[in-house]
Amino acid sequence: YDIGIELINITIQDAEPPTESVMEAFKSVETAKQGKDTALNNANKYRNEKLPQAEAEVDQILQKAESASTERKNEAEAEVARFNKMYKEYSKYPLITKQRMFYETMEDVLPSLKVIIDSEGSGVQKLLPLEPFLKQEENTSVKEKEE
Repeated sequence: YDIGIELINITIQDAEPPTESVMEAFKSVETAKQGKDTALNNANKYRNEKLPQAEAEVDQILQKAESASTERKNEAEAEVARFNKMYKEYSKYPLITKQRMFYETMEDVLPSLKVIIDSEGSGVQKLLPLEPFLKQEENTSVKEKEE
């Protein structure tokens, strides 16, 4: 500092090691610093392992959501087109379209049931299941073959 004093040599006499409690405190501080560094390193390692996995999962979820959104939109547009086409036919031929829709619905609802539709013009349509008659006919034809 240029104050006019120059130290040439320093000698320490009667140096005593720190007391036991000071040494323990120093060791404790060093151990805590090492523990902190270890915890930070472990946390960074965990973050570096999990962050890419989480980002990949986010990307996958977003892709699925976009795909589902596109699929639902396309289905809705197709359904609208089918409805508009059906409405156009209904506007031209309402009675025929109603009957056709009824028969198609019955085919969907009762796919394995064989039915005869008896329309007498009374405004009421009768649906008769043929299954019991077909079983009787099969039994009769089997008995006839046996004889």
